[in-house]
Formats: sequence, structure tokens, C-alpha cells
Amino acid sequence: MNEHKFDGKARLYAAYRPSYASGLIDDLVEGLQKGAKVADIGSGTGKLTELLLARGMNVFAVEPNDDMRAAAEKAFGGNALFCSVPASAESTTLPDGKMELVTAAQAFHWFDRDAFRKECRRILIPGGEVALIWNGYDETSAEAIELEEILHRYCPLFKGFRGGVRLARSFDDFFGSYTTKTYPGSVAYDRAAFIGRSLSSSYALTPSDDGYDEYLAALNAYFDEFSKDGVLTLPLIAVCHKGIPKA
Repeated sequence: MNEHKFDGKARLYAAYRPSYASGLIDDLVEGLQKGAKVADIGSGTGKLTELLLARGMNVFAVEPNDDMRAAAEKAFGGNALFCSVPASAESTTLPDGKMELVTAAQAFHWFDRDAFRKECRRILIPGGEVALIWNGYDETSAEAIELEEILHRYCPLFKGFRGGVRLARSFDDFFGSYTTKTYPGSVAYDRAAFIGRSLSSSYALTPSDDGYDEYLAALNAYFDEFSKDGVLTLPLIAVCHKGIPKA
């Protein structure tokens, strides 16, 4: 049960998490008609939901965390194509066989893989696909390598950036067949945005944690080292694994 890992982080998440490459969204909605039913699972504050709504998709945003879900409802509640669903990935409460696409962005690593696979099979139309998406720093870059060292030093819950790990990992247990595509990009932060993005992570220290002040000092020193004219630009790689879940 991971629904409380982002308690209190919704504002930071909504404000500072980077968006997704337009090419990735193009590939997600390819072949879908406007109004197609898409289940965005672990939708959080709606980073991916927003882009799917902009393409005319009818999005069922499934999110168990109250804070994150409330942020999405505030942002998109007036959109007739948006439906907020307070439920888990493994038990979405969505109807059988109605979804044309299921997405999970920055979220699949929190799910029970087998239970989620079965739930996808239940809610998808025949031939409907699942897209597992991560958007993270390019782990081969000097910037990411040094940032990872800081996070390992100060954040006991940090296990490494997700993007590269998930690119290298097999999903043969989840998909019957699937394709993997990557989308390079970058994100630019001023100091406040970089600190906010760093504190939005599930593993980030909070003010009540030992070492919080030292952690903040290290993040500020990192910004000073890698920024130019007050802007820190970090290379990103989005990864999308898309296919039909295994029966």
C-alpha cells in the first residue's frame, strides 16, 4: 500500500515536476478517436492527464492519494472529459471492457504488477494497450551522476533514478508483446524550482527529518555548481513501454 508516500507533496509535485515530450503523447493517442476512454492510473496531480485531455481524450484519472487527487480535481474539475476516481491501480472500480488505453506514468513501480496486469485485462477493450511511462534524468550525464551521489548520501529511501533502470528491465512478465521507445529532452529550473522538484520526490527528506538542513545545503551547492546565469538545465529521457498485457 503506497498511497501515502506522497502525502503533503501535491503542491510541489504539481508545480515543479516536468511535463512529457509531445512526441510521446503523439504516440500514445495514435489511432484513438477524440473522446476515447483512457484510464490514467496513479494519475497524481494530473501531469499526464492534462496532456491527454488537451488531445480530446476522455480521461479517467485513478489516484488513491487524497492530496494528489484533490490537486487534479481543482485543476481539471471543470473539464467534461475529466473523471476523478478515488481508487487503487489494482482495483480501479472502472467498468469491464470499456477503456481503450491504460497509462501509468511515474507510477508502475508502486503497483502490484500481477494484480495490475489482471485489472488492465479486465477494464480494457479487446486489443486495448497499456503504456508504462517514466520521465527522468539522463543517468549517464555528469549532472545526474553527481545528483545521485547527493541523494544516496542524504536520503535513506533513495534507491536510484527510475528512468534508466526501467529502460533496461524486462517487462515480459507483464506484456504479451510490447515496444519500447525513448524521448530525449531537457528541463530548465531556477533555484526555487530545482529545490521544489527535489523535495517533491517520495524519498526526499522533510523538515522534520534529521539532516534536512544539510540536504538543502547540498542541493543549493549543486545548483551553484551546474547552473549558468541562474538556470540549471538537466537532460531528460522519457521512456514508454507500450503493448497488450499478458493474458
